Amino acid sequence: MKLYKRMLAFGLAVAMILGTAGTAFAVEGETEPVAATAPTSKETGKGNISVTGIEAEDVDKAKVTAYKIVKPTFADEETGAVVNGVTGWKLVDGIHIADLEADPKVTDATIKQSEIYKIAQQIGAKDVTPFETVTLNKPDFKAEVTPGMWIVVATGTGTTIYNPVIVSVNYDNAMDITTKDGTISFGDEYSDTAVMKSSKIPVIKKAKNKTDQDEEKADGKATDAEIGDTISFSIDTTIPAYGAAQTTTKTSETTGEEGTTETVTEYVSAYTHPKFEISDAVTKGLEIQTDTIKLQESDDGTSYTDVDEKNYTVDPKETGKFTIKLKEDYIVANPAKEVRVVYEALVTEDADYNFDEETNTGKVTFSNDPTNEKSVGEEEDKTYHYTFAINAELDKDSESQLLKKKTTDVVKVNDKGEVIAEISSDKQEETITMKDGKTPVENAVFMLCKDKAGTQVFKDDLTTNKDGYLTVNGLDADTTYYLIEKTAPKGYSLSTKITEVKIEAKYNENGTLESYTIFFDGAAINEYKATYSQTDPEVVEKVEYEQFGIFSLVNTPLPELPSTGGMGTTIFYILGSMLAVGAAVLLVVRRRMGSEN
Repeated sequence: MKLYKRMLAFGLAVAMILGTAGTAFAVEGETEPVAATAPTSKETGKGNISVTGIEAEDVDKAKVTAYKIVKPTFADEETGAVVNGVTGWKLVDGIHIADLEADPKVTDATIKQSEIYKIAQQIGAKDVTPFETVTLNKPDFKAEVTPGMWIVVATGTGTTIYNPVIVSVNYDNAMDITTKDGTISFGDEYSDTAVMKSSKIPVIKKAKNKTDQDEEKADGKATDAEIGDTISFSIDTTIPAYGAAQTTTKTSETTGEEGTTETVTEYVSAYTHPKFEISDAVTKGLEIQTDTIKLQESDDGTSYTDVDEKNYTVDPKETGKFTIKLKEDYIVANPAKEVRVVYEALVTEDADYNFDEETNTGKVTFSNDPTNEKSVGEEEDKTYHYTFAINAELDKDSESQLLKKKTTDVVKVNDKGEVIAEISSDKQEETITMKDGKTPVENAVFMLCKDKAGTQVFKDDLTTNKDGYLTVNGLDADTTYYLIEKTAPKGYSLSTKITEVKIEAKYNENGTLESYTIFFDGAAINEYKATYSQTDPEVVEKVEYEQFGIFSLVNTPLPELPSTGGMGTTIFYILGSMLAVGAAVLLVVRRRMGSEN
């Protein structure tokens, strides 16, 4: 009789849990016990469980499976005889819930988060044989199951992690063989319907021109920089709640003395080997400074401190890419921890220009299925980086030949030449002609400086070609440059004029370049505005020109100076030759006259 009472008490304790809504893998809190009527039917019967909260984009690909972890008993444990009704509830072999194992009579039994994690991990690692398994039907994720407690796991959902939950089916009352379906949603006092908590993995990539200390552009999605500038990058993300704290008390044994007691906190994960990696890759015009790569953490999302390097590895550590791999112990012990990767990259001579951008892609790879160690989800974010050029292609990597054609922004002419830009009606092509048949001047040599004195040289030995074009690339927007002539073409005087050059850029919300305008001596010369493909927001379909004029760099021809000094001997050779020819002619004439006489 005493044993039967103990079993009944056990049944009451478990029933309290069965009457509770499933607890998701939250960061804090435990399942609260709720009193329920002990089932008495000797028939197993069936009831319905349902799980809500699967997001619309995940419904088609999600697989939601319920595993039974607590089952009813129908026999007297002393005699083994089948009795009228259920004698209690029993944990499935291999499943552990501490409160119920320690004292079946306990009336405030709870399932700790760490226990839920452990059960999910045992199922994923196949350490326990599922007593009963049911797949919930799409799209509402319902299934008919036998009474008991079930742990529900969602898999195959890609970039969203759905944490395991507990849901149960109970008997309606002691005399009724029908079962009780859940009708109350998660968070209410009684529920057999659980709302599955999900967590999206945020990835926020930002960039800023460190050299110029520019303000963030397009919310950190875009930067403009010149060759040699340093860009600082950050990738913000959050570690999923893969782990839960498990506190135990341990007493050490010391000979002849009382043992000392200490509380030990360990972390349990639903994942056998959870993975969380942060990687980055840059295009050819950016060079990662590998010694600047760091992982940081934050408790409040505002102030960050460096994570001890023993908690992660950087592999490979190259100038074009890297991957930070967090150690398993750190992942499990830091559920919902905000982390940040920071590093710097140098803008190199290989940087593309104008609408031909450099990109930087940050990616987070993470475990998303406790039952399959190889299953991962991925989230990524991208930033865009631009340098600019004068008299250069708008987008040399474009498939459009018109976008590969060089623009006409500045040209070198003589003091009588005047440049005219003839632009076709679709504003996709232009030609250059000279009034009065004058031709541009080639072989004028310039330097582009950051100061008027010419001491801070950015680009040197810039030479005009046969068409008078002066091409320069790798320029930053919002930076003032000064064009100074170093060497005049042969036959021309050196110009003393210092020309101010500046570029202004505007960006789209996603960080791509909307337009840029070239200024000479404070006057707008050309504005170029891009239209992007609707199917691929990185592809420029066309660029429209707003032509204000073409800037002319003028050289003055040197004047012809009179020569001085002696006449030399040339004149005497000429006169001597003329006299000799005259004497010969005179001799012939006289002979003819003599013969006639």
